[in-house]
Formats: sequence, structure tokens, C-alpha cells
Amino acid sequence: MFLRLGQLWWLHQSKADTVGAKPVAAKENVTYAAPTVEVAPAAVAEEKVEKTVETTQNSKEEAVEATEKAKEAVEATEKAKEADSIQAPEVTVVYNPAALTDEEKAKVVAAVKAANPTATDVQVQADGTAVVTFADGSRANLTAAQTIKDGSQVAKRRRARATVAAPVITSNLDGKGSSATDVTVQAPAGSTVKLYNTDGVVIGQAVANAQGVATVTPTNSLPVGEITATATPAGESESPKSAPVTATRPTLTTVEGGVSRGNDSDNTQLLVTKSHITVYPGESVKVGVTAVSNKLENFSVPNNPAGVKGLLPRGTFLKSGGTGEPVTRRDNGYGGTVAWDQPAGDTVVTFSATSGNKVRVTRDLRVTVLELTKKLDAVPGEKVEVADLNNVSEDEKNKIIAATKKANASFPPGTLYNVDQRGNLVITYPDKSTDKIDASYLVTPSNKPADPNKPVGQVPEITSDLSGKASTPTDVTVKAEPGSTVKLYNNDGVVIGEAVANDQGIATISPNK
Repeated sequence: MFLRLGQLWWLHQSKADTVGAKPVAAKENVTYAAPTVEVAPAAVAEEKVEKTVETTQNSKEEAVEATEKAKEAVEATEKAKEADSIQAPEVTVVYNPAALTDEEKAKVVAAVKAANPTATDVQVQADGTAVVTFADGSRANLTAAQTIKDGSQVAKRRRARATVAAPVITSNLDGKGSSATDVTVQAPAGSTVKLYNTDGVVIGQAVANAQGVATVTPTNSLPVGEITATATPAGESESPKSAPVTATRPTLTTVEGGVSRGNDSDNTQLLVTKSHITVYPGESVKVGVTAVSNKLENFSVPNNPAGVKGLLPRGTFLKSGGTGEPVTRRDNGYGGTVAWDQPAGDTVVTFSATSGNKVRVTRDLRVTVLELTKKLDAVPGEKVEVADLNNVSEDEKNKIIAATKKANASFPPGTLYNVDQRGNLVITYPDKSTDKIDASYLVTPSNKPADPNKPVGQVPEITSDLSGKASTPTDVTVKAEPGSTVKLYNNDGVVIGEAVANDQGIATISPNK
């Protein structure tokens, strides 16, 4: 009898221990990561608890406690969001770990955001602990050991320094907007000078020479709008921004034309309505050209009639007046649309009128074509939500391109768009000049995690009938997502052509092999 009671007591203890058992985490020095909780579904947890419950008051309380803990664990798992994948930042060396300076706190904030790009707010306390808030509203804590390092033994407290004076932009930027223009800035010798556009984006930097002058070459053409600069001497903080200097577009030159006269008995005159015009590729031109005489023998364009791509003489010119009724007037013109691939530079077009008594009158029109980048300023489109800011998918890249095209509808045919893995965009114009738009203006983190099972993008469909087309120069049409780059492959997997799908989702590819 005694033996049986002992067995029952041992069985009861085993079950009670099962209900109340709690795992003990191993102590390791590891990089911080938010803990995850693995639990069985609540129903299963409750079932197991019920099977373990005895009729004593203590065992009932233990069962209820275990069930509540299981429910809490399930709720914690369901609420796990961005904060669960927080990454430990690079530690910041501080002089006094118990009393961080504002500068040291700012460095901790920068380090935390660098390690966690989706963090929207970082609050750092005087002891180095930090609370990090993410885009989805979830929060995570970082200990002082994860953010700072005691440098009191090797670092010396800096003496308070006077605020660095703002630099001064000395360049006159009138008419320099959208051109490849260097900007000179007066700043402390040896300091790093940064140039900012209207949106506060760094567009170039340089180090001030011994005379305190920095010559900054913008990474792209100088944008139109207010330009500012800052200076950061070695070992010191960045200065306030300089007074802004406005970069404006160059004024397009237009000189009115006039009449040239032959002073002959036939009273020969030649009118050209413009003497000098300045245009960009893609712009329309219309110039009036009229010849009058008692007897016109010849009316022509002897010099550079087709010197500017896309522009030509318009109307009926006269090779010979003939012997019939004399020609006394011709109202012609010159114009068209400047081709996108027209090189920049000056072209002189000469018009000529000759009378019956062989008196010749000429008049010139100078056409100045400016660089394409001086015409176009790329602007970002509506921001695109992306699941991973460090790994933008092909589908998301295509959406970025589509949004940019919509915002820049006037861009010429043949303009190419390329988005990198982080969402930065490079625009290449037909003349091979480029513009860049930073990812921060194009993408925003999505609140929804990426679905690994979701197919990326629309599968393209070849709609051309290629029967009997082998070995012939045949274009191939493909249905695909608008704005996407479509590549054509042969049997060996070699790309034989590519094109960008238009707004209707159609790409027409001319094979190159």
C-alpha cells in the first residue's frame, strides 16, 4: 500500500512539474536581436493543460496560469513586426557613458538608423539606452552596451568650440541652371564643403584650399533653384547653411530679323524675320522668308539648308525665273522641330534672292542649339511602396520608372531609365547625358512584408506570328507591363534584342542578330 501511494505521489509531481516548467535561456554574448516566441496554438496548449490538471486547488491555479501564458505568447507572436528584426548598430565611443553629450547622442541616432533603415524615430537617453520606433509603429529597446563604448580612458573631452561660420557662395549662378557649371565657395581652409540643392540633397563636395576657396563640381548639371553650402572643418561639426544663391536658366537669345535690299532697278528685297534664334532639341522653329523683285530670277538657300537636323526651308523656292510671266514675289519660310540628336552648337543658314538683272541679295540666320540637359530637369514621380529598401524588386523598379515617366511626360523618345537595387534612378537622354534621382525621393517602405510566394511582375507574352519568319529582319511584338524592359532570347538563351513596353503594354523589338 505504501508503495502504491508513493507511485501516485510521484506521478502527480511529474504532471505538476510539466505544467509549471519554464525554459531557461542560455547566456551567450551575441549580437542583439529581438526574441521570438514559439508556441503551440492556444487550443492545443489548453488541451494539454486540461489533461494535466488534478482536482486540487493548486493544480487548477497552475493550469489557468499556463493557459494565460500560452495566450499571451500567441498574442506576442501575432504582434511581432519590424521591431523583432532590429539590428545592433556600430557602437559609438563616448567620453562619459553616464552622461552623453548631445553630439554623442546624435552619433548614436545616426548609427542606429544606418543599421535599421526603416526606423522612423530613435530616442537616446543620457546613459546610452535607446528606444527605436519603426514605420509600422512597433518599438524595440537597445541597451547601452549595444549602442556605446566607454572611451574615457583614451578620449579627451573636447573644449567647447565656437560654432563654425557658414560659408559663402561666391559664384554668380544667373543663367547657369541646368548646365555643367562649377561653383566656388569661400570656407575655412581644409574644411569639407558640401553643396545642396533646393530639396536639401547634396549635389557635390570639395575641400577648401589653403586660400579658403573650394571649387565644387556638381555630380550632374547644376539644378535650377536655390543653392546652399556648408563647411565642416576637420574634427568639428558641420556649419549652418550659407545664404542661398539662385541658379536660373540661361536666357534664350532671339534677335529679330530684317530686310536686305539690292538697290537695283528691279528693287530686289529679301526679308528674314529672325537673325538669331536659340533653341533646345525637341523645340519647334518657324521663321518667315520672303523675296520680292520686279523680276525674280532665283530664290534659294545656298548655305546649310539642312544644317540643323529637323529644320528645313519651307515653301516653293525658285531655281530659274524663266522667260514667261515674271515672278515678283515668293513667301516661303524655314522651320520644323529640332531633332533630339542634334549636336549643340551654331549653324548659319544663308538665304539668297537674285533679280533678272543678276543682282544678288543674301541674308543669314544663325541657329544656336543648346545641350539637351539644359532643357530638361527630371522631377520625381509619386513615391512607390517597396517591401525591402535594400533590395527593390523588378516589379517595384518598373513602378518607379512608370511614376517617373508620368511626372516627366515631355521627355524625348529614346530616354532610358535604370533603377538600382536600392531604388536610385539614372535617366539617360538620347544625347547620352544623364540625370540622377535619389531613392529617398522615389520609394517609401511598405507596411506589408514581401510575399515570397508572389510571382514578380507580369509574365510577358509574344503576340507576333513568327511562322516562316526565321532568318528574316522581322520585328517582334510582346505584351508586358507598361514601362518594363522586355528582352528577347534565342534558343541558346542569348539576348537578341530589347525594348521598353509603351503605355499600352506593348514592346516592339527589332532583333539585332
